[in-house]
Amino acid sequence: MNHFKKIYRVVFIFFGVCLCVDASAPKLSNSPSESASETKVMDLYKSVIADDLNINDIKNSHKVHEVNVHQILDKKTKIGKKVLTFAGYSQDYQDLNGMLTEAYKILNKEDPSKSIVNIGGTSLGIGAVYNIAKAMGFETIGVVSSNIKQAPYDWQTISANCDKLFIVHDPSGKWGGLDDKGHVTNTSIAMVYVSDEMFVLGGGAVSGVEMTCMLDSGKLVKYIPFKTSKGDIGVAIDIANEKKVSSKYDSLFNYVQREDKSVEKTKSE
Repeated sequence: MNHFKKIYRVVFIFFGVCLCVDASAPKLSNSPSESASETKVMDLYKSVIADDLNINDIKNSHKVHEVNVHQILDKKTKIGKKVLTFAGYSQDYQDLNGMLTEAYKILNKEDPSKSIVNIGGTSLGIGAVYNIAKAMGFETIGVVSSNIKQAPYDWQTISANCDKLFIVHDPSGKWGGLDDKGHVTNTSIAMVYVSDEMFVLGGGAVSGVEMTCMLDSGKLVKYIPFKTSKGDIGVAIDIANEKKVSSKYDSLFNYVQREDKSVEKTKSE
């Protein structure tokens, strides 16, 4: 199996940050960030704050696209820009200023004309980065589970600064991560597929699954630890370090890769 042909060197775990050091293996970057004023970042954040949108009010608009996990392949080719995904908590951060400042530092190194920012559609938790991205001139998208249509009203809110939302058909009834059988959900598969790079600012089990999938597919991941407003540190980095979902991920993601090749072949013919 190809899985056993890969040669991995030692994975160092230092202060909860995983660094993959083999040049041919997936990499988890943890380079120092440039300094930025938290006051400036919060001013940016507040400058574009707008009321959230309810999914039921916008479901028939040009903003919302309902897709299955295979249709997201075609959507990815049409985006035409590098997709920078931010993952993390879906609840309040203990240090919102610090989290947004890190997001600003990351985006300040990118070109809005060549990159697009992707999160989970809602303004909750990590979704606050939508405001920073929009204030900096980035186009934004979101990938979210179809579970949002059945969720409690408070969870049906979409960030007004998410330009385009992809609702992924997900029979698991989950928001992402693993389903009840231990397989990676359609939503997380779609999230990983559209992402070129992923920046995980804290995060729980869903982020951990997606980090592992990104690493297994050779994509860059940067993890920065943050706590929830309750003082908890999520399990994202633990899951990624232990690679708990690798084998469960392979069966689904390899299938998506095969679908991707068929799409490319059709376009070249």
